[in-house]
Amino acid sequence: MRSFSAAKDILLSDLDSEIKNNPENEILKSLGRTLKSYESVFELNGVMSEIVVDCLGFEFENGEKLIEFEKYFSDYSNSIRSTELRSLAIILR
Repeated sequence: MRSFSAAKDILLSDLDSEIKNNPENEILKSLGRTLKSYESVFELNGVMSEIVVDCLGFEFENGEKLIEFEKYFSDYSNSIRSTELRSLAIILR
């Protein structure tokens, strides 16, 4: 199980570096603001993935990381520590 806050902080750091390298890219800035606004996994709604796919494609290396982050933390079964309970939650989905 990964920590939402720790994963978010790492991703923000990577995204901030990307923004510094492309300061004119408003889409990257928007992604940064969106990611910073998320306080919990319950706020994830697919917006970042849609922006990456629709506007950026996979032209920058952090695009895939953003999509993976959103996909992983949107699956609530990933927050269950017990392997048995996580397996049950996946079956019951």
